[in-house]
Amino acid sequence: MHTLTDDALPSLFQLTSAAFPTGAFSHSYGLETSVQAGRVHDVATFGEWLEVHLCYSAGPTDGAAVALVQRAATAVDWDAVVRIDGLLTALKLAPEIQAASLATGQAALRAAREVFPGPALDRYAALLADRRARGNAAVVFGCVVADLKVPASVSVLAFLWGIASGLTAVATRLVPLGGIGAQRLLRELGPRIRDAAVRAQARREHELNTSAIAQDIAALRHARLYSRLYIS
Repeated sequence: MHTLTDDALPSLFQLTSAAFPTGAFSHSYGLETSVQAGRVHDVATFGEWLEVHLCYSAGPTDGAAVALVQRAATAVDWDAVVRIDGLLTALKLAPEIQAASLATGQAALRAAREVFPGPALDRYAALLADRRARGNAAVVFGCVVADLKVPASVSVLAFLWGIASGLTAVATRLVPLGGIGAQRLLRELGPRIRDAAVRAQARREHELNTSAIAQDIAALRHARLYSRLYIS
């Protein structure tokens, strides 16, 4: 049975906290477009949007990449890490979403090397400096949890829960949602987040994919909005 060490559990809490300096709070990942178009306008419609995002976009791409990178970094297979990093970049169809993943990932890498130093992070940073790696957020997270020796099932769940929590905070401001209602929704989505994490962890490299087409289109349209509160 896998267990978390006394250090690993609070480290995961810290890494997925909104206070960890990645800049993720400034991105809506296309949600802002859906709010302006009226498709997301209350707790129920945001819940539907978030479930689609987790199950058909973030889960089968970033969530799966966390587990794949963690295993590859643990096995010292850096060719696989580089390959997954490149594939993850290619799967992000909207330029803003791709840029968001790289910007938040590289910010996370800088912070994590100071806060959670380890050999996997150092090796990945060297690959990034040599322009062999891209710096996606999920890949950085996978390297951190490889250093922390967190079970992959826990790593992916923590990563997807962090995405859900961050986007709920964005929706609270954008829609807007009531704070208690938003947190109740996050609690109710717990089983769906766990299901998305289980499916993500089971994916192999060639099974990375995204099928949230309407959200991809919304993300592409975001750059042309008349007014914007978020970068993506």
